[in-house]
This record gives sequence, structure tokens and C-alpha cells, in this order.
Amino acid sequence: MNQLLRSVLLTLGLSAAFVFPFIEQRLANNWANLPNNPDLFGANFSTVLMRIFNLSDVLSLLIIGLTALLIFYKKFNYVYKILGLSYIVALLFLYSNLFPWYLFNRELSGALQMTYRWHFMPTILGSLFVAFAVTDLMKIKQKMLPIVSVMLIYLSFNGMMLNTVAKNCHVDGFNNATNHIVAPNKDNLKTDSLFGVTNDNIQVMLDRPSLALDDYRAQGQERNAKRIYSDSLVQFDKQILPNRTMVKGQDFYIIGVPRNTRSVQTPITYLKGFAAFDTQGKRLKAYKNKGGFLSVNPSGAKTIRLTYHKTSVHQISLIIFIITWLALGRYWLIYFIKGMFYTSRLKH
Repeated sequence: MNQLLRSVLLTLGLSAAFVFPFIEQRLANNWANLPNNPDLFGANFSTVLMRIFNLSDVLSLLIIGLTALLIFYKKFNYVYKILGLSYIVALLFLYSNLFPWYLFNRELSGALQMTYRWHFMPTILGSLFVAFAVTDLMKIKQKMLPIVSVMLIYLSFNGMMLNTVAKNCHVDGFNNATNHIVAPNKDNLKTDSLFGVTNDNIQVMLDRPSLALDDYRAQGQERNAKRIYSDSLVQFDKQILPNRTMVKGQDFYIIGVPRNTRSVQTPITYLKGFAAFDTQGKRLKAYKNKGGFLSVNPSGAKTIRLTYHKTSVHQISLIIFIITWLALGRYWLIYFIKGMFYTSRLKH
């Protein structure tokens, strides 16, 4: 468990440059809680129980089988109880209403999205259980390791075969397969179907901007204001005008601001860290409007320069990110050098 905790902390450090700024931005605006999936809010207890005993869940079956053997040979000790209980708790946390997802929908589950994407938590715990159990049972039955290994290789082979079928044939919801490739079109593109990966198929998807509904913009923003993004439209108070934007380097400009304009809505989704300036370098008030767009009070400015400054959280995250990678690299180097010296001593 100590190793697991260290691994979690190390993973957070190695990915800090993304994880913590993402959480900060997620809490700072009204991005939609997408994709809206029932998994987000959990399932009932019977559904979880069926998943645990599902024949397609190899890890759970292994844990159940090995638990029976450990009890039979009187090897089911405190470690296995903790790992087994933690495995079940992790599954209940991700897939049941025993954890009140609805209370954390905006802050937590909206960032987690579909909870099955975090299935690595019970997977790590279950894998530790299997590894320890096989090691202990080998001391009693030496054939335990080859039996488990052959079984896992067989199951892995079947998994690869399923992936091959899904890649080369049209699979509708993983249930109905046909013996030919079906090209994407306007009728089947929004379904859960899988298509062969070809340049033509990808181009069909790229040519359909309506697919970009489930994104991190404010709720309904892409659907209700698609032209604002596609045509880079700027709204001055209640008047929407084209050809009022310009980009220079990493700065975004709003040009030709009409006189006496009180509010300028930019075609940019609000992010914490954006700053607005006039041509004299005076900072202007930038804020998030009701539509989730970055808006500015021009205060008489004819041209507005928009730039992004890393927030304090973003800067600290980058420092943690760099330090963690350097520390890990130093550890690897020392470990490698020690290994060389050890090998040299063995040879002598």
C-alpha cells in the first residue's frame, strides 16, 4: 500500500503540468458536465454485483478463484483481506451510488467524466492481489504459475482477436458484426459504431463540425453559437460583427471597437488567466459572461489585445512537474550506475 501511495504521488507529480491547471479551469468556469453518461452518477448495487461476477471480467474471476484456493490452503491473511476489500470498495466508488456523485457533479465527476476511465484504481489493487496470491500458492503448488500464465495468454489472445474484428468489420455497439467495412455517413456517425481507420473515413468526420457538441465549452455554447467560433464573430453590446479579429504571435486582437461600447464578447471560451489591454498597455477588465465567453469592458479603447498569463497554480504545477521528472531521472541514473558497479563486482 505504501508503494501504491508513492506511485499515485509520483504520477500526480509527473502529470502536474496538466492535471492541476485543468482542475483549476474546471472549477473557474461553467463548462458543461459532458459527456452526460449514466456511469457518471453510478449504478445500483445489483449492477455492481453483476459486474464483479461477470464472466467477461477476468480479474474479478481470478480474485474469486484465488480467494477460494487461499482459504482452502489457509493462506488468506490480513494482506489479502485489505486488498480484496479495497478492490470491492474501489468498484463501488466508481460504479455505484454509494458514493454521492450527484453532490460532486460539477467539481469532481465533471472532470472524471465517465467513471470507468478510472478503472485503473481497482485494476491495480486486483493485480496486486493476484500477484501475491500466485506467489504464495506457488510455494504449495509449483504448477500454479504456468496454469495462470497460460490462461491469461489465452484471454489476451481473445482480446486481440476482438480488437481485430472491430477494426476490420463494422461493429454496432459491440453486439452485431457484419463481414464488411461500413463507411461513416450522416446516419451512423453519431452512433457508438466503430469504423475502419482510413484517411477517407477520418475526413468524413472532420467535415462534420456538428460532431463537436460534446466538448468542454459552456453548456449549449457550441450548439447555440457555432457561427461565433467558425466565423470568429465579435459581439459589441448587442451587435455582432465579422472581420474584427486579428492574431499576432501569441496575442489575439479585437479591432475597430465602436464608440461608446460597454461590453465586448470575444469568440474565445473563457479561461482563468486571460488578460486584456488597450494600445497604451492599460489593463482592461476581462470576465466570463453568461454564455461562457471571454468578455471585456473596453473603457473607450478602439483596439483590445488579449493574452494569456499562466496562473499561480499553473506556474507551481510546472515547477512540480519539472522537479519530479528531474528527481525521477536522477533516481534512474543512480540505479543504473549502481547496477553497473554491482555487475562489475559479480564478474570480479
